[in-house]
Amino acid sequence: MDAYEWLERSIKRLCFATLWIKTKKYSFHPDHDTGALHLIIGFDHDSKSGDYRVFLDPRLALLFTNHEFTRIDWEQRLRISSNRNMSKFLQRLVGSSADVDQAYSLEFLKSITRYGGQNSKFEKSVLEGLVELERVGLVSNPRIQVGRDGRKFARWSRSYSIDKRRALKVKRGLPVVNDCLKTRLFDGVGVLS
Repeated sequence: MDAYEWLERSIKRLCFATLWIKTKKYSFHPDHDTGALHLIIGFDHDSKSGDYRVFLDPRLALLFTNHEFTRIDWEQRLRISSNRNMSKFLQRLVGSSADVDQAYSLEFLKSITRYGGQNSKFEKSVLEGLVELERVGLVSNPRIQVGRDGRKFARWSRSYSIDKRRALKVKRGLPVVNDCLKTRLFDGVGVLS
């Protein structure tokens, strides 16, 4: 299966994916406590240009109203070449915190990745993922350390600052994240090129 077949299959799956979110800050319908949301409500593919036109539910903008997002630098993500799954997971984790110095216990990381293998292999994978993120310029000083309580922690420093105003721009109530993702969102339509 080539990359375009994978992309189309993934988009089709997201068309059927349903998300239910209930928070204290917002709901999808002001008159209801909860609601269901399809991330992608449709898509078109132009086989001549290779472009996909993705139609997003406009209510997705609610997820970004309180600056609750992770900035993904797409150019750095494309440079990730080794230990890709763990490195990409860690890239999202690094971007989700405004803290420059970050630390997470290996048991916490293992639980949220649902890794079922040996602890020693997981520790090695986390460290290799962090070293890869250091190579592409996302983190510095990656390491595994034993905490005062005897638990092991993955530690690193984020190598960039987060400017939320630049990373999240709002046009007509919808997020536009051009400098982070090669995606444009206008009126619920995203164009992937």
